Amino acid sequence: MPFNVLTFIFLLTVDLERASPTDPLLSLALESRLGELREMVAVVGGTVGGPADGAGHQPGHDFATRPGDPAGPEQLGPQKAPLDTESGLDIGWRLVIAALPVDAHRFQVNYGDAMVTSRRAEPEAEAEAEAGPGRWKTPEVLARMVIAYLAGAPVGRDDQQDTAGCLGVLALTLLALQDADERKELDIATALSRLDAERHDRTAAERRRLAADLVSLEPVGRAVERLYRPQQPEGLLLPGQKETEGPIPSQQQPSARTTIAPPDASRQETGSTEDERYINNMSHWDSLVFSGLAFLEFGTTSMVLTVPMPSQRESVVLKLVLLTYTRLPAVSQATAAYYDRYHELAVPREEGGGSPTVKVHASSESWILMGRAPGETLHDVLLREAARSAPAEFGSEGLGDRLRQLWPVARVDLVKRYVPPLLDTLERIYARAAETSAGRAESGAPSTGEEVREQAMQQKFCHADLNPKNIMVAVVPETGSVVTTLIDLGRNFVTGRSVAGSGTGQDLYTAPELPLAHNPDMWCDLYSLGQIIVGACCTGRGPDRSVPDALYTIAPDLARLAEDLIDGDPQRRFVLSLGGTPAPEGGTEGGVENVAPSEEPATGPAGDAHPPPAQDTAPDRAFPPEVRPALVEALAAVDRAERRTGRLVTPSTTGILWRLLSPLSGAPGRLRRSAEREDAGATPGATPSVVRYDGWVAFWSRTSAVMWGACVAVTLLFLLRDCGVPVPLPGAVERAQNSATFMDRVSARLTGFSFACCSVKYYQSIYAGLTTRGHTMRLLTDSRQRARALRSAAVTEFWVRGNAVIVAALVIPVNLLRPHWWTVATALGITSAWAVNRVGYRYAALVVAETARWAPGTRLLSRRAEDVPGLSLYKAWGPSMGSYFGIVWVFAALLEAGVLHDVLAYGCVVSAVNIALFYAYKCSIEAEPVRIALTRCYLAAERLAVPSPPVHPVVARSGDSVKEVVRGAAAGGPA
Repeated sequence: MPFNVLTFIFLLTVDLERASPTDPLLSLALESRLGELREMVAVVGGTVGGPADGAGHQPGHDFATRPGDPAGPEQLGPQKAPLDTESGLDIGWRLVIAALPVDAHRFQVNYGDAMVTSRRAEPEAEAEAEAGPGRWKTPEVLARMVIAYLAGAPVGRDDQQDTAGCLGVLALTLLALQDADERKELDIATALSRLDAERHDRTAAERRRLAADLVSLEPVGRAVERLYRPQQPEGLLLPGQKETEGPIPSQQQPSARTTIAPPDASRQETGSTEDERYINNMSHWDSLVFSGLAFLEFGTTSMVLTVPMPSQRESVVLKLVLLTYTRLPAVSQATAAYYDRYHELAVPREEGGGSPTVKVHASSESWILMGRAPGETLHDVLLREAARSAPAEFGSEGLGDRLRQLWPVARVDLVKRYVPPLLDTLERIYARAAETSAGRAESGAPSTGEEVREQAMQQKFCHADLNPKNIMVAVVPETGSVVTTLIDLGRNFVTGRSVAGSGTGQDLYTAPELPLAHNPDMWCDLYSLGQIIVGACCTGRGPDRSVPDALYTIAPDLARLAEDLIDGDPQRRFVLSLGGTPAPEGGTEGGVENVAPSEEPATGPAGDAHPPPAQDTAPDRAFPPEVRPALVEALAAVDRAERRTGRLVTPSTTGILWRLLSPLSGAPGRLRRSAEREDAGATPGATPSVVRYDGWVAFWSRTSAVMWGACVAVTLLFLLRDCGVPVPLPGAVERAQNSATFMDRVSARLTGFSFACCSVKYYQSIYAGLTTRGHTMRLLTDSRQRARALRSAAVTEFWVRGNAVIVAALVIPVNLLRPHWWTVATALGITSAWAVNRVGYRYAALVVAETARWAPGTRLLSRRAEDVPGLSLYKAWGPSMGSYFGIVWVFAALLEAGVLHDVLAYGCVVSAVNIALFYAYKCSIEAEPVRIALTRCYLAAERLAVPSPPVHPVVARSGDSVKEVVRGAAAGGPA
């Protein structure tokens, strides 16, 4: 039956769409249909709880007659007594609105055919229907139709106005679903073009304007009051109600001015919590002034309004969960328990004003009444900031814009501005949650297993839905500081894909273990924090939610921290910053067995819905204090490294070309500044391997630069001498130069200069900031595999550092003493470059394989080296370099044997290949993805070097079984 009513409404909307809102015939046409609509809704509401028909169907169960509807009207609460007309209409409207599909696919399956059938004359009708509710004009048209009718409705037609008001609530629900559908792929990390952002803003502004006009209408406010009124619990007797009667109809339930008798003794033992919640909800609900409703915002599964409440100095926020989602038990139960779980967390700040979260006044199955948070959402702030730095329209960039894609710009300034205040809020709300849980523990010990589990869940506080849309940002006018407020605490069951096909952009911030976690903890929030850091940089996202390559290019320390936070395995999350001590082989850490990650986690008895309470009662610790210093150190490293290179601002075209083609690529200066860490600035939470070896990599980068400078000076000086410029030389050097032919001398200068440039460019562009020192592979419990990995790491470190100095050993002695040896020196130089490529790729491939085996939760790498784009490119360098050094050796042998005589031509060809192929192409254009891939591999190796910290089990549900998900808790101790 709800399907028939909705089809009737949608067809009515299409028929009246062509009429002008100011046309008087529109109101007459709609008024003639409202009576019929009222009767249809009354039939839907009046059949709930009635006898079965001849076919055995329960009336009112047509709720799920269409494909894809997962639940029936029984989700909205049992109805036992015959209902009067008003109550039947309210329940009928609730069933109709709740029957709306929650995603575009089911919307098309259920109602797309009807929409297309009525509009076959319009060529775009079928395309609009296929696009789903986000592209249909139905919500806007229905909203305009209701607004036009109620604005000119005749006075005294209350039944018609009430029906139109309920129709307005339906239009608001459709607008909310449409808004969520259009924004589900909108990610702050991926900047829209300015034109796309303007179009999105115009569409969203028009939708909000319509919602604001609807909410301001008094009949719509009355409809909200009736349809969202708290439902009386079964068994609770109100004044004037007999035990044999059913619940009092919504229009006859007592107001706040009526004294509600407390539950009797039997109710106090079984349902006192639900009764007290209902009494509190009714007290607040009837104190609201619904004639003053105002629209505020659309949520993913809700619409947010403001409403005056006389007991408060300013309007409060009324978050209405869309009725189409309240049919999900998980959503309705979590919404009803919101007040009980979070009302104690709002405390004033000592300084700066505001509160880490808003005050909660009451909550029912379909709404939450709370205070209003100042400012706007972090999502809106970051989208606006990203659009400012985006091109006017993608696809229309000029040469400069395309070159700038090789020099990505990360908005690290946004991370500095908004993430530290967010950390402050998280630390304070976790501390407040610990205080309240301690107070509850002192008030009395729980007696039942269910109470034990509930208390444990309250002790282990977790926001569980930390994303930019649930973070309000405000600026204090006096100080200019940023204050953040957390809203919508608790798990978003729709974002967690409890509803098929309802994935949204907020899934990016949901920890992988959260949908199955029965008792989520702070490690889920750490994952969300890492994704927020990535999004705030506005550099896009990598495959499978990983950190994008652009962030590794600009701020590798910040990228390391983000990767550490978003590890898919909660046991390995944040391990680099937390550190760790090696556990004995096959031993334990913190009293918990250190098992190999390849083993399956322990599983409880099949079908056991609740494990023994003792496994889940250990309170979680406070928010990790290491997060703040780790973030501060990562941001400081960015400042030190990039303060002179301008990587945080958009460079000019000339600047980009210079960066690409300069031999040193600015690496020695960046690494030197990164190594300038004063003792007072050393942060205990920073990544141990990064801090420990910054001086090492900076030393070798400077050494490579010095070797290159010496080679260039020698080759250019001697080339000037060969061209006739007098240069005084020592006797032995003078005799060596005179004994060599002119062609040998010039060839030695050209090939030596080109090889020096290629060698330093190769090292500075790819390996300057990388080292295998500290890659102890302690996570590998297999001794043979660990020994193999350590041997490969040592060989790689030897060849990479050797590549920094071998150029001087080959170029300078040859040009000074043996110019005719240039052929052998060139072959040896190309061979050494090939060897670095060979051992470097093999070590990276080994790390990929071991990471897939021992740390499968990491998002740093694919499971195979061939699937890592930059690594596959680096592998392709091997055959080309191998072929080249083979050819060089052949020509060197032929020249030394006297078979070939055109020495200068051969020297010019080798120099041209070195500069064009290796220097300008491989080591300049292709170097960036290779370096990023190797950085990911080295970071994965750092994670393999840190053993698992002490763990405690956290219960998770998967189907009908219970699993123990092992998670890190550096200070939690054994379970």
